[in-house]
Amino acid sequence: MLLHRSRNRPGESWSVASTVGAMYLPEPTPLLSAEEERQLARAIEAGVLAEHLLVSGDRPHQATTEELHAVVRAGELAFQRFLLANVRLVGKLAGREARITGLPGDELFQEGFVAMAGALQRFDPDRGRFSTFATLRIRQHLSEVAAGRFGE
Repeated sequence: MLLHRSRNRPGESWSVASTVGAMYLPEPTPLLSAEEERQLARAIEAGVLAEHLLVSGDRPHQATTEELHAVVRAGELAFQRFLLANVRLVGKLAGREARITGLPGDELFQEGFVAMAGALQRFDPDRGRFSTFATLRIRQHLSEVAAGRFGE
């Protein structure tokens, strides 16, 4: 956890940059290897496809509704695991932006987490690592949030 002097809360001398992440994660989630990223990304894609098949009613394969629901659930769990494994990245970037701008770290963390979820939806595991892909999107989003707050 990263501590820094708070510039935005009078009366408080210290705040935690990754407050939200610390509150919801009882223990650190291990980082993902490149192979684990590819496997989880494939499970997410399969879950999205299975959900589409359930909604549209198309059944190109002899899959049952229960099997499709199981694939959707596996995709949701993979999405969740992927996000939790990268919470530290968001905490680091949000803390950095909080120190630079003086905005509340917990709000920036939430915005960064939303940006990370959006990046995961567009992530292609065949083109590289997620952290490299997501860092650019999270930083850009946090900068836009900060600019919007300061009216730039």
